[in-house]
Amino acid sequence: DCQYADIYLKRDISTQLIEKELSSLNTMGYQITQIEQVPLNLCSVEALAEYVSYEVKPVQLKGVLPEQLLTQVEDKVVNLRPFIKQIKEVGDDKIEIIIELSALRSIGIEQMLMKLPCLEVKSTSLLLKRKALLWQDSTGAFRQI
Repeated sequence: DCQYADIYLKRDISTQLIEKELSSLNTMGYQITQIEQVPLNLCSVEALAEYVSYEVKPVQLKGVLPEQLLTQVEDKVVNLRPFIKQIKEVGDDKIEIIIELSALRSIGIEQMLMKLPCLEVKSTSLLLKRKALLWQDSTGAFRQI
């Protein structure tokens, strides 16, 4: 399973040709959903990302996020609230949440979700699907990488 892959090419070729060449992977069970060219000086697509969007189920949104969401992370108390940028219902027992990537380096997504008082978790095993890596533009809008 792969959320994204970085591929370095030694020569400049079009995105269409890359897509055509990689289309044979579809017959091997892989699905290519999008191809983007990024500047060569970047080490990784993930290096561009500031935020990540997850689809989570089975949970229900019950209320709003509190301004303070203190939790113990290793040997210190951390307010998780500034790291959670958006949370919304997207269907029955399903939410979409946008989280700052830096927060997930110290606390896992499942651990974070279990600590949110505005969520009613319907199962001890959450189904998580990473939907997108995002960055925030100068207007505050989230843009997919």
